Amino acid sequence: MKSLFNLLNKPYPPIQNIWKSAFFIGLFISLFLYVFQPFGLQLMQHDHKELVLLGYGLVTFIVLIANKSFLPLIIPSVFVEEGWTIKKQILWLIWLVLTISLGNYLYAVLFTVIPWSGFNGLLVFMIFTIAIALIPIVLTTFITQNALLKKNIAHSQEINASIHKKIEKQEDIIAVESGKQIVNFNTDHIIAIESEGNYINMLTIEDDQVKSELIRNTIKNLEDQLSDRASFFKCHRAFIINLSYVQNVTGNSQGFNVDLLNLDKSIPVSRTYTKDFKKRMVELDKPM
Repeated sequence: MKSLFNLLNKPYPPIQNIWKSAFFIGLFISLFLYVFQPFGLQLMQHDHKELVLLGYGLVTFIVLIANKSFLPLIIPSVFVEEGWTIKKQILWLIWLVLTISLGNYLYAVLFTVIPWSGFNGLLVFMIFTIAIALIPIVLTTFITQNALLKKNIAHSQEINASIHKKIEKQEDIIAVESGKQIVNFNTDHIIAIESEGNYINMLTIEDDQVKSELIRNTIKNLEDQLSDRASFFKCHRAFIINLSYVQNVTGNSQGFNVDLLNLDKSIPVSRTYTKDFKKRMVELDKPM
């Protein structure tokens, strides 16, 4: 039981391109119902039966887009990428199946596809839908998580094998605005930059001591300001790291986690940035 609990709480990457996913899921539903016509659909009498059956895919597409577009706005804390797990993914997909069932039930009633209606009809319809979807949901989730995990572990090992740990000292000062003040930082001393609401947290090292300083600015401004410095990389919407301080990289299904010299916490590398991160790390290790 404990091992299952630990498995369900492993990280899982949320879907990023919902339009593409919704399109293919809707297409699958349309083709499945059109070809196999399960649950008595083969007995359905309608002048435009084929179009009605294909319409289930359109309803599915609309429900998926609506869920992904509006629910993260209503309950944003639930949809934080770092907190997304296998368990959340399965529950999310079950929720999608239930809402798709409701949408397709209303569609079926509208076109009198089914002979039953009311609460009992809705319950039967949902049971049918879940019977089709539940096993593929669970299997697909675990297969995808395992494939991404293996891929990112392999990439992290490749990066670790080529990490150049020698930090070359350079005197390069940047002036960072903090409200109406200007604060100067030696870029060689910057380990990482973290976004914290309307502030950024500058994590620096000086005389072997890590310092944290809150600056009233945005991470986007710092990203632009450091764009011509090859050792700085935005690895996450809330983090910029100094690649020269990378000590170790570990992989998971969401991407990478990076351990930086002198810091006691790991920095996430989002799936969006994993390809560029690997490329930059290899380039940084090449001799000039």
